[in-house]
Amino acid sequence: MPDNIVIKGFRVMGSHGVTPEERERDQEFLVDVECELDLSAAGRADRIEHTVDYAELMEDIRQVVSRESYNLLEALADRLAQTILRRPFVDRVVIGISKSMLTSPKLDSVGIRIERGTVQTGLQDEELSPR
Repeated sequence: MPDNIVIKGFRVMGSHGVTPEERERDQEFLVDVECELDLSAAGRADRIEHTVDYAELMEDIRQVVSRESYNLLEALADRLAQTILRRPFVDRVVIGISKSMLTSPKLDSVGIRIERGTVQTGLQDEELSPR
């Protein structure tokens, strides 16, 4: 069974969405991240150098969500996955992102969940760049 570092319900402001209204004003995004990695060395040594620092991981998430802008939550989640998978020790990541739907009284939120390890899409980087 793999070990995991889990961040749940991290609230970050950003401007992502398909409509101009969504992209023109900041809205709150709820981010959940689960990093799969081997935590045995950190457990034995009790040293931060053998694991992922939660504070640094949260800063990575905050930077991407608050400073970049994407049409789709799927693109935002994929960008977060790429960023997190560059960190030492992380083998796999599961990311959930949701946002409230203030325009619909029948719905609290919408969201997505992705899981990534080594990203191999077959597409060239220029085909994947945000619009």
